[in-house]
Order: sequence, then structure tokens, then C-alpha cells
Amino acid sequence: MNSRLFAWELRHLRSDLTAWLLGGLLVVMTLFAVANGAHHLRLQHEAVADSLALADKRIADAKALAQKLDAEKREESPSRDPRFAQGFAHFHLQSYATKPPLGLSVLTKGQSDLYPNANLVALSSRDFSVRGEGVDNPQRLLLGHFDAAFVVVYLLPLLLIALSYNVLSGERERGTLPLLLLQHQSPAPLVARRCLVAGLFSFGLLALLLVAGLYATGSLASAEVGRLVAWLGVAFAYGAFWLALAVFVTSRGGSSATNAVVLASAWLLVTIVAPAVINVIAKRVYPAPSRMDFIVAQRAATDEISHRRSALLAAYFEDHPELAPEAAKRNAPDPQVVAQMSYQETERRLAPIRARFAEQLARQQALIEQLRFVSPALLAQTAFNDLTGTGLASYETYRTQIGAHHDALRAYFQPKILAKEKFAKYDEVPRFAFVDEPTHAVLARAAWPLGALLAISALIVVRSIRSLRRSSPALA
Repeated sequence: MNSRLFAWELRHLRSDLTAWLLGGLLVVMTLFAVANGAHHLRLQHEAVADSLALADKRIADAKALAQKLDAEKREESPSRDPRFAQGFAHFHLQSYATKPPLGLSVLTKGQSDLYPNANLVALSSRDFSVRGEGVDNPQRLLLGHFDAAFVVVYLLPLLLIALSYNVLSGERERGTLPLLLLQHQSPAPLVARRCLVAGLFSFGLLALLLVAGLYATGSLASAEVGRLVAWLGVAFAYGAFWLALAVFVTSRGGSSATNAVVLASAWLLVTIVAPAVINVIAKRVYPAPSRMDFIVAQRAATDEISHRRSALLAAYFEDHPELAPEAAKRNAPDPQVVAQMSYQETERRLAPIRARFAEQLARQQALIEQLRFVSPALLAQTAFNDLTGTGLASYETYRTQIGAHHDALRAYFQPKILAKEKFAKYDEVPRFAFVDEPTHAVLARAAWPLGALLAISALIVVRSIRSLRRSSPALA
């Protein structure tokens, strides 16, 4: 490309008031988005730190109380006595499963506003034991969060459209297109040069702002280079799609007003309509079981356990004969035996419903994964979520590990509680440690939307160049 012509395009862009106004708007919106993301990240770190500090404090308080009771030679109710496994596990223990946020989540909040990063895990039935800490304001959830991913997915296309919708039609309407075409046999180089300048201006400014924002918020040091580069690559590929689409619309020879309307309609279709339709299709094709059915099943299981307690206890003692002699000496069943039996029976009855619910959600997600290629906006957003650890895959990994931690707690304490053991090994209680997905797995998953966006853009550009070459006399 002729360097003089390229320099002339840069001077032309620099003298364009619209470019300055749009660039200023991009600066304000991007900096605000990064600041908003940094605030959300700080709240997540505080929730995780507070949860872990509270768990440590509860253990320290239990130790102190046990020492005090020993010193005073005082007895306490077994259900509250920290010297017994039953009292410590059910009254003093607060075990938290925490998911430390990644530094790069400053750019994309993803699902982190719906799924808390700190969950309290108790020994009771799993559906009642896991409770989220730090759930966000419902009104904020309704309105949604404003982050850097939002700027890229929704606002960057508008900036690119505003800078490129009339790259050819504007010259034709001003009567200067024939003079420009004297330098080339087709308008393709002119369109390519102007779109390239618009893209470099937009992408360069955006990348500079994002890196500066990460540095200013202290998140750049903890951000993985591979994920950051991939995030910026997806943003570039998504912007390239919109520039390619603008070139294609321009190549059709319409007026500036027509081009603007067509591109604005495409923006509405790609960013708003298509994702909503895909979501509706997934829910219609694979509807999730009613949440009310799950609640009714919980109540039915509880009622049946109460009515059939004797039969269920007999079955329980068959599975645990070592407990039967102790229970037979009592006029009433041991409350702890009843509780453990109730937990197990409730989970057994709810397992099929829980499995159907998880299966339908997995089918919905699989269908969305297939249909997302229809919407470049959905492609970009899912890639942003994955790369920042705020996507469904990351939180599904987190929920799976929470379930494993719950099982570990139950397996550790249940034999001790039923045997009415004394307890003093507070530091040996299983603790939760989140293990995130390997970076290479995340990058491999993000490569699909990145490659799809680049491929779509390349196909559109090839089709546009052919159209421009064939129609150059008419455009002039």
C-alpha cells in the first residue's frame, strides 16, 4: 500500500470531528468499564477473604472453648460441645468453598454476578447445605453489569460502523470518487485503506486503554499473558467482522443513509436479536424440569421419611449393623442416626430429578454452543467469559469441586459423629482448594470462536472485493 496515501488517510481521520468525538466516547466508556470491573473484582476478593477469615475464626473460637471447658472441667451439650465431632461439625464448623477470581476478570464479569465466589458448605443434605455468600443486588442483576466485554461487543461495532459506513458512498455523493479512482482501477484499495485506518485507530486505542486500565488497577501483574493476548485477539477478530461487513455493504453501491440503516439493523440483529432467539430455542428444545417439581419432591421425601421412620431405620441398621446394638438400648432412635439416615434417603430420592435437571441444562448449553456461530456477538462473549474464568465451564468446574468437598466433609465426620468420638484434630478437617482449568484447555476452547470470527470476516472481504471490482464503473 502506498505510504503517502496511507499517511493522507491518517491526516484525513485526524481532521474528522466525528472520529474525535467517537474516540473520546470510547475512552470514557472503556475507562469507566475497567473501573467498574475493578470494583466488582475487589468485592469478590473481599468476599473470599472474609469467608476464609470467618472459617479460621470459628475454628480458633472452638479451640478456645474446648480449652476453657477442659480447664473448668465443665460438661456441655454434645450438640454444641467442640470436643465432640457432633458438636464441632454441626455447631462450630463453617467450611467455605471459595473460587478466587482471576485478575483478567476485570475485563469480563461474565457469570460472576450470578454465581457467588464463596459458598458455605454444611453437613446436611447437599441441596440445603450449599449457600452462596456475597450475592449481588437484584436490581443490578436485572440491569446487568457494564464491563470491557460490553464495550467491545456492543459499542465497538457502532464506532466502526460510524467510521466506515460511508467510505465510498461519501466520496461518490461529494463527487470526488472519479478523481480518486484515477489512481486505481477499482475502489477496493481505497476502501481497504480507509477501513484499515479506522480499524487501527479503534483497536489501537482500545488495546492501549485496556492495558493501561489493567495496570492502573493492579490486575496486569496477575493476568496471564496468554489469556490476555487471546482476549485482545478475540476483540480484534470481532471488530474485523464489523469492518468486513461495512465493506460488504459499501460494495453494494447504496447511499450513505442506506448503508447506515443496513449496518445499524445488522448490529441490532447480531447483538440483540440473535442471542435472545438462540436462548429461547435452547429452552424450548430442551426445557429444564420445573423447579417446583424439585421442591415438591423434597417435601415428599421429608414427609415419607417421617411416616416410615421405623422401616427406614431398620434398613439403615442392616447397612450399619455396628450401630444397631447401641440404638436398641435406647427408647428412642439416636437423633444423629435419624439425621444421617434422612440425609442419605433425601439425596437418594432427589438424585434422579437432579440428574434430569443437570442433563437438560447440559443439552441446552450444547445446543447454544452449536448455534452461537450464528451470532458473532455470542461467539465473542462466550470467548471473553472463558478466557477470564467467568464462564459457565469455569463455574461448572467450581460446582463439581464443591460437591466433592461436601462428600469429603461427610465422609470425614459421619463415622466420628455416629461413634460419638471425642474430637480435637481441628486442623485436619478437609479444606476446599479450588483448582482452575488448565490455561491450554481454555485457550483451545477460545480458539474456535476466534477462528470462526476470522474465517467469517475473510469470506465477507473476499466477496466484497469481487463485488467492488465488478461494479467500479457504476460506483463512479
